[in-house]
Amino acid sequence: MEAEGHRESVYRQETGPNSILRLVAFSSIAVAVGLHNRFVLHETGVETFVLTSGLFLLYCTLSWLILKVFVRRFPTLASALVLTDIVPLTFAVYISGGERSLLFFLPILRVADQTQTSFRRALFLGHAAIAAYAVMMVWIARSGTPMDWQREIAKFGILWAEVIYTAAVARVSDRRNRRLTDAVARTQKFAADLRDQSEHLQNSQSELQRIMRRNDLILESAGEGIVGVDLEGVIVFANSRAANVVGSTVQALIGRPGHDLAPHLGDEGGLCEGRGCPLVAALRSGTEQRGEHPGFLRPDGETVPVEFTSAPMHEDGELRGAVFSFRDVTAKKAAEKELIRARDAAEEANFGKSRFLANMSHELRTPLNAVIGYSEMIEEEMKAIDREDLSADAEKIRHSGERLLGMINDILEISRIQAGRMELNIDNFDVADFASDIAGRMKPLLAARGNQFHFDCQTNAGSMQSDPEKIRRALVKLLENANKFTEHGEVSLNVKREGGTMIFEVSDTGIGLTSQQAAHIFEPFRQGDISSTRKFGGTGLGLAIVNALVGLLGGNCTVTSAEGKGSTFQAVIPADAPLGQPRSEEGERGR
Repeated sequence: MEAEGHRESVYRQETGPNSILRLVAFSSIAVAVGLHNRFVLHETGVETFVLTSGLFLLYCTLSWLILKVFVRRFPTLASALVLTDIVPLTFAVYISGGERSLLFFLPILRVADQTQTSFRRALFLGHAAIAAYAVMMVWIARSGTPMDWQREIAKFGILWAEVIYTAAVARVSDRRNRRLTDAVARTQKFAADLRDQSEHLQNSQSELQRIMRRNDLILESAGEGIVGVDLEGVIVFANSRAANVVGSTVQALIGRPGHDLAPHLGDEGGLCEGRGCPLVAALRSGTEQRGEHPGFLRPDGETVPVEFTSAPMHEDGELRGAVFSFRDVTAKKAAEKELIRARDAAEEANFGKSRFLANMSHELRTPLNAVIGYSEMIEEEMKAIDREDLSADAEKIRHSGERLLGMINDILEISRIQAGRMELNIDNFDVADFASDIAGRMKPLLAARGNQFHFDCQTNAGSMQSDPEKIRRALVKLLENANKFTEHGEVSLNVKREGGTMIFEVSDTGIGLTSQQAAHIFEPFRQGDISSTRKFGGTGLGLAIVNALVGLLGGNCTVTSAEGKGSTFQAVIPADAPLGQPRSEEGERGR
């Protein structure tokens, strides 16, 4: 685009002003030739003037046509025409007398009028003009005209001196132009750099304004009150939330001492004078401070509890101020108090429920024992008189009563544990004999469902100081649970010692548990799912009782299971519980 504009500029210049100047110049030379011939050569012929003028006019016309047609395509054509201008000028010297002409300097004059010519260009064109003059002299000499060669040599000297002078001027002009070009280039570069810096500055200012707007938005959108102070503790910025919390405005806070943000109560209940102000805590310590303050005072006298963070602001490793962020926790404090009240009420209600059930153990079990006892008597009497139909009904009554009694015993047991009324009877016993006795008692029960029972006890398990009845109860329930959910499979009991703990592990190949079921399996009244409850029965208290009993002994229960691949329960119990272990606070309260 720039090159196209340059070509158009050259075209307009060369086909306009420069062509007119060429026509005017050659017309003036034609007049000069005519005057020279009239007054120097004393020739009165008009033919020479007409011929010269006609030839010059033809040359100017041809030059204009050539430039008009070709200069757009070849912009350097205009410079090349300077060389061709030497030919008609040499002809003008020839017409004006040749070796007698006083206008011998005309070709050199054409070279000298190139104000923007360069040193090399001046040398080339100057010597071209001398060469043209020399050719003309040789032509005249060959025509038989006598020549005064000393005079011609003097002319050649004059012409060559003019060429050297013109070249020297061009060289100076070159240097000046080069310096000017360099200066212009430096100026343009400086202007471009200045423009770039200006644009960069404008972009930086725009970016700075954008960042400031964004920071203001962030500051105003923050969910907490935010205040900044300088090294003197004077507020330098604040957001509207901070002003709202303390009952003021942002404009009113800026420039005030930080302590004026919100006067607050001191440790003794009176107004703090500022020495312990949490707003400037980071300025005093140089480190971040966090906490709660119960007594920020609003102008209306209301006390506002807040959570705060006071953090120092550093720049290049130097402390520049601090940022204080805080939020009103009035609603949070009220919710916490309400939650504590609700928790205490729930715990009291749960404790009352457990205490009630524990106290009702005698009242619940006595009627059931009577039902079971009388059903056994009726069953025996019906068998004695051969009334098998009535005997079967009595047996159903007895089994249902025993089942109900077992459920009530489970409920009462978990209630006694929750109420803290489960006593521990610590004793020292041999682990292998203890576990073997349990395995022997449970083997027939497991065999009744077609399950194979495997028992393994570490030979050096040694003795254990704990409550054997609680452990027995927990292991029996684990084995009963494995037997309940396994049919024609395998159930195992493994006992081993690891350091100061005993590990009782019960495994089965039953229906197993999903990860979601395993996560809640030790919670009271929870079974695998509703379908398991309908199919296998039970209240879902067995594993909860196991977990509670093991917990009373200072241990814990875990389960590893996969659905359809069985389960493994581990009861990890300390091997040496202290003798005469005191009851818990809940147990004392349960009394």
